[in-house]
Amino acid sequence: RNPFVIVVGGEDYDGRIVIIEEVYKVGLSEPDFIREAQAIQRKHPEIEAWYCDPSGAGHIQSFQNVGINAYPADNSVIDGINEVEKSLRCDFTGTPGLVVFNTCVNTIREMKAYRFGKDIGGVRREVPEKQNDHCPDAIRYLVKGAKMADIFIGAY
Repeated sequence: RNPFVIVVGGEDYDGRIVIIEEVYKVGLSEPDFIREAQAIQRKHPEIEAWYCDPSGAGHIQSFQNVGINAYPADNSVIDGINEVEKSLRCDFTGTPGLVVFNTCVNTIREMKAYRFGKDIGGVRREVPEKQNDHCPDAIRYLVKGAKMADIFIGAY
């Protein structure tokens, strides 16, 4: 079963994207899913927007029904991966543009395991494998959404 994933992030004073918290749970019902999102919104009232997997239109509507500013994320996979890769690069001081708190263990684990498959000839495929991709997808939504809000959240 696919996990329910939320990654919470924002920009610091240097313009870096900082992932400060994650929720990673398997087997949640729709009401439990909504309660988790509401708890995060209460904990972080400065969140202005939630960028969600656009294939979850029902979840987005459920978020909106309880007052959470949820929007379908830009789901351009390759463009989003390129944006995340660009954010991971270090600036002239050696500081990356995307930082993940070490308490976000599932995010770190999935980012390390995120891979592009290879075809029979050994050539890298255009899209990543559909495993260990829940947190990376949420980060992709968050990074793309960062261009639209100062405080934001990526949700899967």
